[in-house]
Amino acid sequence: MDTCRSTISTQWGRGFSEIRENKKTDAPPNLAVLPHLSPDQLAPSLTLERGMFALQPKGESEYPRQLLCLQSPDLYPYPGPYYAEVGLLEPRLQTPYPQDAYYSGWNDVGFHGSNQIPTPNIDALAYSGLILNNYYTPAICTPSRSALMTGRHPTSNGMQHTVLYGAEPRGLPLSEKLLPQYLKELGYATHIVGKWHLGHFQKEYTPTYRGFDSHLGLWTGHHDYFDHTAHEGVSISGLTGYNALSDAKAANQNYWGMDMRRGLEPAWDLHGQYSTDVFTNEAVKLIEIHNFSRPLFLYLAHAAVHSSNPYNPLPAPDSVVAKYAHLQDYTRQRFAGVLHKLDESVGKVVAALQKRGLLQNSIVVFTTDNGGPAAGFNINAASNWPLRGVKNTLWEGGVRGAALIWSPRLVKSGRVASQLFHMTDWLPTLYYAAGGDLSHLGDIDGLNTWEALSKDSPSNRTQVLHNIDDEYGNAALTVDDWKIVKGTSYQGYWDSWYGPSGRENSSQSYDIDQVLGSMTGKALTSLQRAATPAQILTLRTQAEVRCDPEVLDTISPPHQPCKPLEASCFYPDILRHLEQTLSKINATVVPPSNLALDPRADPNLWDHTWTNFGDHRILSNTLI
Repeated sequence: MDTCRSTISTQWGRGFSEIRENKKTDAPPNLAVLPHLSPDQLAPSLTLERGMFALQPKGESEYPRQLLCLQSPDLYPYPGPYYAEVGLLEPRLQTPYPQDAYYSGWNDVGFHGSNQIPTPNIDALAYSGLILNNYYTPAICTPSRSALMTGRHPTSNGMQHTVLYGAEPRGLPLSEKLLPQYLKELGYATHIVGKWHLGHFQKEYTPTYRGFDSHLGLWTGHHDYFDHTAHEGVSISGLTGYNALSDAKAANQNYWGMDMRRGLEPAWDLHGQYSTDVFTNEAVKLIEIHNFSRPLFLYLAHAAVHSSNPYNPLPAPDSVVAKYAHLQDYTRQRFAGVLHKLDESVGKVVAALQKRGLLQNSIVVFTTDNGGPAAGFNINAASNWPLRGVKNTLWEGGVRGAALIWSPRLVKSGRVASQLFHMTDWLPTLYYAAGGDLSHLGDIDGLNTWEALSKDSPSNRTQVLHNIDDEYGNAALTVDDWKIVKGTSYQGYWDSWYGPSGRENSSQSYDIDQVLGSMTGKALTSLQRAATPAQILTLRTQAEVRCDPEVLDTISPPHQPCKPLEASCFYPDILRHLEQTLSKINATVVPPSNLALDPRADPNLWDHTWTNFGDHRILSNTLI
């Protein structure tokens, strides 16, 4: 170990110590996809020389820095400097580790162990279904939705780099066949409620032209939950992240317009109504009026808990936010209010399914878009504890997601599923469960995992490509229990650990009665499918990732996702295999499709709305 470390030199960036913690039937099943959308986040920078990575738990100077020597860049095309991590992922050796930290995705649902913000409706589904504990998503919104809708990795169609901005004249390629189109061929009624974020510059890119019978919601990546406007522009007051266009191409752009649509028409009448309630009411209405002659696919894509515009980044009713006045961080209080309304929405939708007699033949999926935006990233307050990183980073905190699947069709439910699963797997998995012939899916990257999940058998997925992004100069790959991360998204600025953990010194204990008494809990009880209190406690313990601070000072494989290992010094063959695999995949990557912003998109030209600007021409002051 000493010989290895003697070859390493490091250069530390400024302010590292200041990082803040801050009943069975042959009828097709109804499918309800309920994405829990994560918001976004701020921290000091860390600079290291080529081929090396230094590890230090955020805000804990008493833990020694660990150096990871990775000095074989010749197998991978990116020039230095770059960061690298190789580590075992399976958290089998778990030791309690209470500490105050931060997240929005992994640690912001109660079934992963935090008591801070109750999510009883979501939790009730999780304990009665499958908690997907080895679940991965792309690191940010657009790539994640592209993967969900196509079953193809974003690197296969150019959707891998950052988000699709409202003023970009592009969208998810029209050559791609989407999940709702496949399901329509099986006779499904298909509806989307909420966020699209896969292109709208021409009407052919919008939801009702891509397999959905209806859409009520937003086209861009975010909006204010009350006035429904979306701002995209230059950095405001030094804030960077999702809403602020930090790219040089956006240096002189500052766009702001209303983004709430019924199909192609602006929904001005909904102004002032809280988005989460609007989307919940629409989803419930669609369930109530659904014609039983056809199965139903309902894609409910909430804006929550994504951050809004800078002037009100976490909008929530004051009466709800007041329930969390005990939280010291006011931004966290606001986040809790947004998440509270999201959990309430899940309960209302599940209750509506039960009331119509649909729930007993449904498949319900709840998934995050990506890791949480913590500690101020994009003016948000999520918590990924104890995982490292935030949204739009390739660390576990950016790509390991909170997710569950619930259905009476699952043979072995009420457990924590350890099968490796990627966002691309939803399309073939749900298509197969709906009775589709997998040979009709063509060349996709996703794998059908229905049998593996349902019967708790081994999965045929053994690796996950997290991303290869030539614009950022970073990449990450998981193979079996090992993961390699090369490069960074923000020059190391968001590469630490963020809390709170929501476990220690908390006046809030986990309320099992609240879970069983929630709208979801009552619906499941009526089907005799609710988990017992003992089952809840057991599953919650199994689903929690815990990291012992003592492990952070060892070099032996910890079987945990919390620490990188010195792979090049102690596991050179594994490192070589990971780099060779990554290099081989890189040869197949399609370049990113991002385009310069188009001034024709300016909402000021279109009655202050975001619109399908590419379908019109502007001659002087006349719109054609």
